[in-house]
Amino acid sequence: CRSVKIHYKLQLVTNHFVISLKAAPTPTDQHKIAFAIQEVLKMLDLDSRQERLTCSSKENNSSRDMDTKNEMSLWLKEQLKKAGVLNVIEPFWSSLYKQQEASKPTKPPFFRSSKSY
Repeated sequence: CRSVKIHYKLQLVTNHFVISLKAAPTPTDQHKIAFAIQEVLKMLDLDSRQERLTCSSKENNSSRDMDTKNEMSLWLKEQLKKAGVLNVIEPFWSSLYKQQEASKPTKPPFFRSSKSY
């Protein structure tokens, strides 16, 4: 009972983001990818929990709904483990990356005041 959007997000994280993270040439690129992983994991876990609640009411299977919000759901852990990327992805579950605005260009420190000739 998994939706297409959950499957897509899972494929995005397990296939594309992990490869991109490993291939990132600079720390800045790694941070950008890490932020994306962190955010997609949050969305993926939330979507899977909501869908599980919907499906469990139909299937009457609530044994796995005992996960806490601070922990990754068992379903998501199992999927990441099955894909062989749990050890790479799991640290981003509790990471606190933030997207920051690009720095504003500043004026050069020279020629602040000049004499008119």
